[in-house]
Parts: sequence; C-alpha cells; structure tokens
Amino acid sequence: MENDPTIYFLRHGKIDLPYASHLDMPYEVLDDLATSRLDPPIAPESCDIFLQVVQNISLNEVGAIYYNNSGRQSRRSFESAKLVARLIQEQNGRDVPIVGTHDCKEVDFNLPALLSKEAFEKGGMPAIRSALYHAEVTGSCVENIEEMFTRIERLFAVLKEHGKTAIVISHDFFMRVIEVYLTTTKNPDEVTVRDLDHTTLSTYFRGFEASINADRYKRFQ
Repeated sequence: MENDPTIYFLRHGKIDLPYASHLDMPYEVLDDLATSRLDPPIAPESCDIFLQVVQNISLNEVGAIYYNNSGRQSRRSFESAKLVARLIQEQNGRDVPIVGTHDCKEVDFNLPALLSKEAFEKGGMPAIRSALYHAEVTGSCVENIEEMFTRIERLFAVLKEHGKTAIVISHDFFMRVIEVYLTTTKNPDEVTVRDLDHTTLSTYFRGFEASINADRYKRFQ
C-alpha cells in the first residue's frame, strides 16, 4: 500500500445541453437537472476539457475511479468515469475499475422549494448558492451538513479500505461541502454559511486533491 495515496475529486464533464455551463441554464432546466427528471449525457468536448487538466493527475498511479450511482444525476458522473478510464487505458495501457457509490452524489434539493423563479431571475446562480448554503446549515428543505459529512466520512472509509490513489467523479455543490470538511472543520455543528460561501466553484472536470486520510487539500484548475 502507498504511504499517502492521493484522492482526486473531479466534477463531472460538460453536460450535453445547449448551454456553455450551468451558469447559463434557465430555472426550469436547473430544476429538472436537480431532480433528475433530466439526466443528459456528457458532451463530446468533455474529452478535451479533461485533457486540459490531466497534467494535475498522476494517471499511472490511479487504481480506481468512483462515480455517483445513486440514480440522481448519475449519467454524467458515470460517463465521465468511463471517459477517464478509457484515457488511462489509452495512455497507460491499464484497465482501471469503475466503482459506483451513492456517497459522491450531488446535494439533494428541490429548486422550487429552495428559491422562487422570480428570485432566481433577479439573482441568478449566486441566489441559488446563497439559498442552498443557508438551507444546508439550518437543515431546512435540503440535505443538511450533518448528513453530508456522514456521506463524506463513509466515502473516505471506502477509499482507505481500497488503499490506492483514486479519482472520485462528483458534483460541484457536494464538492464544496467536501472542501469545508477538508479545510475548515470536521464537526458539522461548526459549519457556517460563510464557510460554504468561501468555497471555490469547480468547473467541468476541475477540482482538488486530498490525502486518503482527509488531512491534505490542494486545488487545481
């Protein structure tokens, strides 16, 4: 076993919809994505996007790729994992297993319960973020911080059991909670809206690395 295997947390690839990113999507599309009424594949350009950040990842050391198999927003995570596995096979001649886990799924929320369309049209994605962070901390209408910290700890327990460098394909809002867990506090009762508000947006296939013991954090773009 490696002394300190690295875990790479990556957001999924670009969604195959006629928008440059989530920031450009209308309210109804964002709601359909959050609830998985809409679960599109990743766009063909996702491969080029991944290749832009691959220098940050030691592909020859990756022993597994984990993806969201919760059935919520899962297709883009699964297809992203398959893309990365294919590139590792092409570049390193190794077949790396793809492993499904519910614990790297996105934060559970229903957009209309979180924020009205009128408020979204005034404030855009920053308004969604602000409403989500408040709801996560107060435990109202969305998955709360304690529940997500429990998921994070289960995920790291699985990664430690595997004991090798791994890639985890996840989602931006949940990755922000992981960032707080790694950099600020591992006590859910201590998490504040300010902590969440100071996290960093992970664009498609961007993210950060951590140690398998959850005591090291380094972002890459």
